[in-house]
Amino acid sequence: MRAILIAAAAVAIMTAPSAAADPPWPVAGAESAADTIRDLQSQGYNVGINWVFGYSRTSLDRCSVTAIHNPDGAPSGLDEPATVYIDVSCPDHDNW
Repeated sequence: MRAILIAAAAVAIMTAPSAAADPPWPVAGAESAADTIRDLQSQGYNVGINWVFGYSRTSLDRCSVTAIHNPDGAPSGLDEPATVYIDVSCPDHDNW
C-alpha cells in the first residue's frame, strides 16, 4: 500500500505544471501601470483599463494598478488572446 502511495505521489509531482515555466504574474501596485501592461502583453494577454481614480490623460508611467482581473483565464494562443482588466489609479491633476 505504501509503495502505491509513493508511486502516485511521484506521478502527481512529475505531471504537475511547472510554475517556473510560466512568466510571473504581475502584482498590483508593484510597478507602474505602463510596466504592468507591458508585462501582461508580453505574456500574450490583451489588456483593458478600468480608470478608477485620477486624470486619465496622465502618462501610465505615473499611474498605479490597484487590481488585476482575469475573467478569461490563461491565453490559449488559438483565436484571440485572453483579456485581462486592470484597475488604474492616476494623480488627479496632470501636473503632479
